[in-house]
This record gives sequence, structure tokens and C-alpha cells, in this order.
Amino acid sequence: MNQPQVPRYRTVPGMWKRLPALLMNNAVAIRPDVMSDGPAVANRVRVVPSVRRHRYDIDGVIAIDSAVALPELALFKTESAGEPDLIINIGRTGGIGTRTRATIVGDVDQLLYREHLGALFANFKIENGPPITVTASPVLARSPHVLYTNVVEALLRFLMVRRGRVLLHAACLNLFGEGVLLSAKTDTGKTSTILRLLHHHGGSFLSDDMIIVDEQGMANRYPKPLTISAHTLRSVPSNRLRLRQRAVLQIQSRVHSKSGRGIGQWLAKSNVPIMSINSLVQMLIPPPKYMITDLVSCEIHQQIKMSRFFLIERGPRLVSYPTHEEALEVLLSNTEDAYGFPPYAKLAPRLVIGGDDYDKLRRAEKAILAKALSSVSITRVRLDDFSWDEHIVASQNGNAVHANGNLVHVNGNGAHANGNGAHANGNGAHANGNGGHSLEAEQLDALMDTLPVNVSETDAVTN
Repeated sequence: MNQPQVPRYRTVPGMWKRLPALLMNNAVAIRPDVMSDGPAVANRVRVVPSVRRHRYDIDGVIAIDSAVALPELALFKTESAGEPDLIINIGRTGGIGTRTRATIVGDVDQLLYREHLGALFANFKIENGPPITVTASPVLARSPHVLYTNVVEALLRFLMVRRGRVLLHAACLNLFGEGVLLSAKTDTGKTSTILRLLHHHGGSFLSDDMIIVDEQGMANRYPKPLTISAHTLRSVPSNRLRLRQRAVLQIQSRVHSKSGRGIGQWLAKSNVPIMSINSLVQMLIPPPKYMITDLVSCEIHQQIKMSRFFLIERGPRLVSYPTHEEALEVLLSNTEDAYGFPPYAKLAPRLVIGGDDYDKLRRAEKAILAKALSSVSITRVRLDDFSWDEHIVASQNGNAVHANGNLVHVNGNGAHANGNGAHANGNGAHANGNGGHSLEAEQLDALMDTLPVNVSETDAVTN
């Protein structure tokens, strides 16, 4: 499969040189607009003509026509696509005047987000369509990562629901011929785990951050560029990035680290133009993003049946097997956590897509995911040493897994209890009818002594 050519983000010095020209060009082009606080916002948008349009086809599910190149969707770029479901324009919207605080105004047909600094910076408008049309202010449009992450991806999430799919916060690999998925809170360690799995054990890649899931339990690729931190860089083979890239990454990762994002989220709670600040920062110091094929040797897989789902956490060692209902709540919570940066918390509850409001879309999303998980094996793995990849490979191969410092055998040599069934002591019967595992009673007793299993999250083990 041909891999996408992803435009490189400019380095720090180049972005500093561009900023004065950017602000001057926008200042010359702007004209005053009369602005009120009423909900009627349709006549306040001045669209800037775009010489080139960028088209994306997300595997036939959603088509996008954009005036802004979106590096996160580079693999889906195409010369032609069908009728767009989402259109992105660049324009000055919301009036040139400054404001004392950020606001969202509008109704079921359109929403207007306005920040303190006016139409030059991070205002945007959403018209519900169909098709949905986003008009982004010039500075926001020149920070495509902020535009995508803070605006576009939230819309794609709920457009997916309307297509009978879930845009789930999870990583996905084809590992040993099985669909293996990992979900965790942001900044837990999914990216490092994925890189180590691919580098040391092969397989093919579908996603690192978001994956498209349908009711039949099929996972479809969503391979955005990976954000690499100084810590994650340890999982990248030394020959994959040049010395200069590694040096610049040290600067980038400090700004775009967990602590850096934490400062941003803290500022967002204050009365500051956080979207404008974020856009300017990312123009000057772009986030360290690379396609998976830049970091390890692998192929990008298009679709696979979900087989095993690992919920990974940091903390004292624990292996447990949540029910599907418990796992469903964790996965939805992790997905919601991925949209933690403003203005999502204020924007999402006001979205109406295809006549469905936010609450109805969330209920539909949950129903789709519940069906998708019905035949998937789910394991929660909490570790304090980032060795989730070792546990995953061992459980796939049926070899020993480290749990609480002891060796535990799984798959044919040990206990596997989750929402799909439980081993019966002495007989090794798998309750869901998917097969039996032979296990001697004394082996099972010894095994269960080593596993710190949370009983409330597992099926009962019969004696």
C-alpha cells in the first residue's frame, strides 16, 4: 500500500519569521463589521477565497472539502470525492471588535464562537447544513492542528455516529493476525506501547489515537500522525529520526508535553483567549508529529475484526477482567477525556447534527459501541513500569505474563475470565461456548493466588 506523504511542520525559526507577515496580511485585509450579540449570524461572515481546496475521503464514510490542509487526515487525501459531508472555509467571522470574554451564540442551524481578539484570530462559525460548513478565522486556519483537534474532530465524531460508527479514543494494531486495541486516558502511554509492539513484534498499524468502530465489531483505520514526546522518543529506533529532528523535538516536546497542556487547560479556566494563544503557540512551535511509517517499519492496515481490547492504566500492578458494561463506560469516558481542550465542553452540548441533538447522539454512540464489544475479550492491565507491550504479547502467544511480580500463564495454560466467560476449576470449561481450556485444579489455585484480580469486575469462577 502506498503510504501518504505528510507535509512537514516548519521548524521553530521559520515560524518566527512568518508571524509578522501573517498578522500584517490579515490586518490589511480586514474591514470593520458591525456586531451585536444576537443569534442571527449568517450575514457576518466574509469568506476568504481559496486558490486550492483539499479533499479527503475517510474510506467512503465521510467526505471533506477544505480550504485548509489537514495533516491529521493526510492518508485520506484524494483528488476527487463525492458530495462533501463537511466543508471548511477561511473567513472573518464574528466582527473585528474585541470582547471581554469568549462566547458561543446561535441556534439549531448555526453556532458562532467568538473570542476576545475578534475576527483576526480564533473565531469560527458552524452551519449545521447538510453539509456542515465551518468558517475559521485566518489565524485559526493557519494553525491546522488546533483547527482540527478543537473543532473538526468533534464534528467528525458525531458525523460518524450518524453513519452508524464510533470514533473511539483507542489505538489499534493487527498483531499476530488479531485485532488488538488499547484504550487509556490521554498521556498514559499508548503511543510508546504501540511503537514497541510494532518495532519488536511486527504487525500492521491502524491507529494510535482514534479508531473507527462499527456495530459488527470491525475496526477501520484512522492513522493520524503521532505526537512524539521526549519520553516516547525512547521507543523510536535511533536511525529513524535525524539528529536535528531529535534536537528540535526536545524544544517541541517541552511545549506540547502533558505539563504544557495542563497549563493550557488551567489558562482555559481563566478569562483569556485560549484558542488564539494555542493557535499562535503552535504556529511558532509546531507539535512534534510524525506518521507511523517515519518512526518504525510497518504497513498501514485498513480494517480488522476487533478481537482483544486492553484497558491500560498506570499504578500498582493489577490484572482484571471488567464486564462489557464496565468496559463500555471506561471507553466512553476515555473518549470524552480526549476532547478536554476548549471550547469542546461548551460547544458539544449545543451541536445538532442531522436533526439529532447532543444527548441523542451520545446515546446512539453508546448503543453502537455496546454492540461492537459484544464478542470482544477485554482485559484491564494496570502497571507501574510501562511494560504493557510485554503483557499484550504474552497474552497473545499464550506464554507467561507478569502480574504483581509473579509469572502467570494464560490461554490454555491459565485462567482467562472476563465478560465472555470463566474457567471452571478442574474442567477448564469456557462459559461462552467458544472452547475449553484444560487446567488442573492445583494449577488454577496457584494461578489465582498470584493474580490480584478485582472480583467485582470479573465473572465468577466456579469451584
